[in-house]
Amino acid sequence: MKKHWVLPSIIVAFGLNAVVVHADDGALIEQQIRDIISGQTGEFVARDGSVVTAYFESDGTLKGDYKKKDIDARWWIAEDQLCFDLPQTADDGCWTVVHRHGLHLQLYTYIGRPVTALKIRQKNLGKNERE
Repeated sequence: MKKHWVLPSIIVAFGLNAVVVHADDGALIEQQIRDIISGQTGEFVARDGSVVTAYFESDGTLKGDYKKKDIDARWWIAEDQLCFDLPQTADDGCWTVVHRHGLHLQLYTYIGRPVTALKIRQKNLGKNERE
């Protein structure tokens, strides 16, 4: 049985509304994560506050923009966590993914601390549109 290390609850604010979110409540499993992000473009905020826009290729390649520079990175899923190898940032790691609403996801550390929000764009920027 997989152990989950989480804090009792975390408050996530959406504008003026606050919602209590437990990292285990709504945590996605591998296939759900893959179905949502593979072949899609997402945006998240790096630890330094910069917005990262990246295309999640189905082969695990992550291509995008970080501080107006191209990024060439990797993504994968391990033990139901979304993992990144982002060479130009300090944001490497694996995180639990919780579906918040619509195309909005929340990433958490293994102890239940929020890392960043990941928003999947409705209009996907695939290979041809990024070039």
